Amino acid sequence: MSLIKSSKGNDQLLLDGFRYRRDRTVWRCVKDKCKGRARPDGNSFEAYQDHTCQAPDPDEIEKALYNHEIRKKAAECHDTPRLIIHEARLKLSSDAAITSPQYNASQRVIQRIRRDDNIPSEPKTFADIVIPLNFQNTVTNQKFLLYDNNDVNRRLLIFASKEQLDFLNQCESWHCDGTFAVAPKMFEQMYSIHGSIRGKSLPLVYALLPNKDEKAYAELFKIVKQHVRRKPKYLSIDFEKAAENSFGVIYPECEIFGCFFHFKQCIWRHICELHLKKEFLENDASRRTMKNLAALAFIPSQNVIEEFVRIKDNSSEVLDVSCAIMSMRGSVNTRWCRARWCRARYCRARYCRRGTVGAVMSRAEISCHAAVCWIYGRMVHVELDDHRPIGLIHTSWSESSIELWSPPEVFKDCHML
Repeated sequence: MSLIKSSKGNDQLLLDGFRYRRDRTVWRCVKDKCKGRARPDGNSFEAYQDHTCQAPDPDEIEKALYNHEIRKKAAECHDTPRLIIHEARLKLSSDAAITSPQYNASQRVIQRIRRDDNIPSEPKTFADIVIPLNFQNTVTNQKFLLYDNNDVNRRLLIFASKEQLDFLNQCESWHCDGTFAVAPKMFEQMYSIHGSIRGKSLPLVYALLPNKDEKAYAELFKIVKQHVRRKPKYLSIDFEKAAENSFGVIYPECEIFGCFFHFKQCIWRHICELHLKKEFLENDASRRTMKNLAALAFIPSQNVIEEFVRIKDNSSEVLDVSCAIMSMRGSVNTRWCRARWCRARYCRARYCRRGTVGAVMSRAEISCHAAVCWIYGRMVHVELDDHRPIGLIHTSWSESSIELWSPPEVFKDCHML
């Protein structure tokens, strides 16, 4: 026995495989001209007149419950239509699922209910964005909308609860990254600040940025600084110069490091741009040469130029390497490894991860990028034939450590995960 709402919002009774509608003090079958009746009996109901329409249909009762559930959730929660429909379908038997409404029909029902309940439509401009009070707080009624500049030309929103800010205040290592795929329309990116707590990286501050210029980053970091008293000691970011410059001005004492994942991603992007993907996949020697470029991150910064020159010289001896590899080497040299008299775009100290700082920051980066770290490949092969120590980072899902090696035989077949 269940009491549900019909599609028109009227009460219906489900009892013994039949549906009833209220008829004054009794309930009558929803089928026209059927004589089936039910009446209250204390805290339950009883059927006191037989049905003349058909035999009981349990599948119809399941479908009625299904329709009632999606309508109820559409009005009470903000889950996506796909999630609401999926959860409701899981409760259907196989026979009832066959005759249940199609996905598109159920989706239109949810959209119609939410439109009728005055849920605001998607804004077309920054000026149209109005955040209701119930959307400014968390489910535990904590304030979540930290900042809104209300600029109709370049709207910027920052979200963080007091608990999240308290956690960030305990962190000496931060990791910042922007995501474009999940950013709402009109916003350029969704930017997040992660804090490293007990070896785990937690997203603690979210921001919707209108663009990627220094002004937007500076506004974000200034607001964060107002609410977080502790200054970070280490910061790991992608190689976004605007973010690096803005953070360096607001936190001048913080040591900024480039994210190793983004460093590898940049190399892979250049490999694809120079049409070397096939060469990378099919030629072992060429692939090893290209992967060695990522290993420069684990070379002491004062030795990066020397090691890059050696990698470049060794690549000339590789057979079947196209002329585009020369362009690849030139691109890496221009962006990362120029000598002191000709400044590169990125300071070598930004991506050189040798030492304890690499151990601190690596775990945060892995947590942020674990799902997509297969883009470049599982392993970066490092083959060095001299005795110079190199900091090798070993990472996994649960640990991160730095080990220093110097014997030359170690470098003959060394893998950095």
